[in-house]
Amino acid sequence: MADVVASAPAVVRSYEACEPEAKASALLHRALNETSSARHAAMATPLPILAIVYFGTHHERVHAVRPYELYFERLVYMSPAREIVRTVRELRPLPGSRRGATALAHHCRGWVKATYLCVAAAAAQHMGGLRGALYLHFDLWLHPWALAALPLDAAWTLPAQRIMQKKGGPSHLLPLECFDGADEAAYTFGGLAPTSWTWPRDLPPARQAASEACRNGGGACEAGRVCIGWVDLYYVPSRLMPSFTALGRIFGAHGRQGVNHELAVPTIMHRLAPRGSPGHHTLECWGYCCSVNTCPELLLRHACGHRLQLAAAPMRRAFDDFWGGRDLTPS
Repeated sequence: MADVVASAPAVVRSYEACEPEAKASALLHRALNETSSARHAAMATPLPILAIVYFGTHHERVHAVRPYELYFERLVYMSPAREIVRTVRELRPLPGSRRGATALAHHCRGWVKATYLCVAAAAAQHMGGLRGALYLHFDLWLHPWALAALPLDAAWTLPAQRIMQKKGGPSHLLPLECFDGADEAAYTFGGLAPTSWTWPRDLPPARQAASEACRNGGGACEAGRVCIGWVDLYYVPSRLMPSFTALGRIFGAHGRQGVNHELAVPTIMHRLAPRGSPGHHTLECWGYCCSVNTCPELLLRHACGHRLQLAAAPMRRAFDDFWGGRDLTPS
C-alpha cells in the first residue's frame, strides 16, 4: 500500500489557472444561450424530487443558490445555525416561480459530520409524494437541467476515491473505496494511517456500526466492511429511503456523536446500491472534498463540482450570471 500512495498523483487543492475575465464572461454567455431551451424546460417541469441544500455558515450567501428552488418540486435549506433557519423562513417566493412556494427550512441539530441523520429527518417531513431526496452542499455547483435524463429510481453518488489524505507534503486522493475495517493493512498505507485521515477517531465506530448493520439488516453483507467517499452530494430514491433511514440510525448511534458521514454514507449506499449495479449512478463532478474553484469557466465545463469560492466577489457575480443574471435580492 505504501507503493500505491507513492504512485498516487498529487492533486491541486485550488484551481486558479483561470481564463482572462473577458474570455470567461464570453464563454458564460455563450453557454447560457446554448442551454436556454434546456433551462426553461427544466423550470417548466421541475424535477419531482426534494432538494436538501446544506448551509453550515454564511446566511448572507443563501441568495446565491436560491435559483435551485425553480428547478426542484420542493427544496429545503438545512442548517445547524438558527440564524440561517430564520433567514430562510423570512424569504419571499422567487420572481417567476410558478408555484409561488416559500422556501423551506430544517434545523439540523446533530453533529456536522453526521448530517445523514438530518437528511432522513428532512425527507420524512418534506419528501411526501416525491421520487427521492437530493442532498448537496451550498458551495457545490450543479446544473439542474442536466439531471432530467438521470434515473430517479437509482441512487446517485459522487466518484469514488475523492477523499483527501491529510499528511505532510503534497495532497493525494485516498486510493481506496471499500475495505475490511478489521484488516489494518487495508487502510494504513504503509503506516500512514494516524496522519493520513482521522482513522483513530472515526474508523472504530464505523466498523462497529457496519457490523451491527449486517446483523440487523439480513441479506448478503460483510461484517466490518467499511467504505469511504466524497459525500458533498448524493441522491436517495424514495424506494430506498426507509432503509437509508434505518441504517442511518444505526450509524448515528455509534461514536460520540455518530459515525463520520464520509464513512457512514458510502457504507450505507454501498449496502443499498453498490457501484456498478443497475440501482446506482455515478455523477462525474469536478473536484473532490477539499478542492476550491476560483475560475468561472469551470462552472460551464462540468455539470457539477465542489467547491465554489463564494467568499470571492467575482465568483459570486459569475454564479449569479450562471443563472441568467436573475436578480434574487429580496425587496
